[in-house]
Amino acid sequence: MLLVASVVVVLLSLAVVVAVFVLVSFVVVAAVSLVVVEATSFVLAVICLLAEVIMLLFC
Repeated sequence: MLLVASVVVVLLSLAVVVAVFVLVSFVVVAAVSLVVVEATSFVLAVICLLAEVIMLLFC
């Protein structure tokens, strides 16, 4: 009986560790993708601004 209880406890703790790991990795992936999207939009905005300045200078 004690063996079964210890096995159940070990399995539960493993499940908790796996759940926490999945949650943390999901949050990290979401944050990284958000940062990448923000950086990409910022770079595109800067490029558009530079293009407008160049067109103003040469037109």
